[in-house]
Amino acid sequence: MRPAASSSSGTVGVGVDNLSITYRLGRKEILALDRISVEVRQGELLVLLGPSGCGKSTLLNAVAGLLKPDEGQITIAGREVFGSKGLVNVPPNGRNLGMIFQAYSLWPHMTVRDNVAFPLKRRGFAQKDVKPTANAALDLVRCGQLADQYPGQLSGGQQQRVALARAIVAEPAVLLFDEPLSNLDANLRRQLRDEIAGLHNRLQFSGIYVTHDQAEALSLGTSVAVMTTARIEQIGTPQEVHNSPVSEYVAWFLGANVFDATVDARGAVETPFGVLSSEETTGKGPARVAIYPERLRIEPADDGTATITLVQYKGTAVEYSVQAGNASVNVVTITSEQPLAIGDRVNVSALPRDVLVFSDPGIVSATAAASEPGQAKRNSEGP
Repeated sequence: MRPAASSSSGTVGVGVDNLSITYRLGRKEILALDRISVEVRQGELLVLLGPSGCGKSTLLNAVAGLLKPDEGQITIAGREVFGSKGLVNVPPNGRNLGMIFQAYSLWPHMTVRDNVAFPLKRRGFAQKDVKPTANAALDLVRCGQLADQYPGQLSGGQQQRVALARAIVAEPAVLLFDEPLSNLDANLRRQLRDEIAGLHNRLQFSGIYVTHDQAEALSLGTSVAVMTTARIEQIGTPQEVHNSPVSEYVAWFLGANVFDATVDARGAVETPFGVLSSEETTGKGPARVAIYPERLRIEPADDGTATITLVQYKGTAVEYSVQAGNASVNVVTITSEQPLAIGDRVNVSALPRDVLVFSDPGIVSATAAASEPGQAKRNSEGP
């Protein structure tokens, strides 16, 4: 397997422009994609992150040709494969894609090698090249020793590795991943996540990866698009979307605590947990505050502003639920710190750079609101 062309060329691997899809259920219409526009550059792995029903798999299936949009355009490696204006709709097998599904989708009557070799035969590879090319792909995913076995003899992790080998063997223009790790246990998910990241680093393929798992998205993606219902709320590098979320929704979905606050005339942020400072206040008045659990600090104090209501040991960390009035936050600390117990009074604090403030009503910040529907802005030019 050879590496793809360098991403420094700026070539677009996948272009999606003004894409809309509406599902019709009887007399009811459900907007699944609302004028989505996004680019995946050559060598970039874009992760679509969001809750169930937000449209991420719909977008992936539209790129794959498994769903026909109502309007818009899709290009793959510079070639138009769907265009509502020109009535273009290239079938899935004509789009030069590789796809890895959630449920492996291997043919049970074929050996592992034959499963991997199938795309090569369909594309007319010379017979003498089929077996060594399939073997090379299996070696790449550490499954060469399984070549003569059948899928039913393999574990779930092994089956997904074989599915990955089959997807990459013919060197498609784009790889599509539809929540490929969700059927695996936690340890296998981490292991395969690392292997996919290593393959992307080695082969520099262009890809779109769908997940609802925040850790998976941030560790795998060259860029991450956080989706809400039918639209992209924010797109940027993993560091950008995590550290500089453009809306309360993005911060919340990435795991931040979100609660009510008031910003006074001096810029102080008054919260149920006490007064906090922020580097990014947006004027006085009602606001919403977002702070990641790992960036909150708690100190025991007899006259503390909050109370520990739950303690959960997580091995390398302890997670506390802390309540003040009607507001509750989670706080994660390393296990070597002084343990606290349910009922202990504590003070809550955070560094100003970690206190994210969104003006009420707070769901979409000025940056996101300035975007056209479905077209969230990158925080920068990105990778």
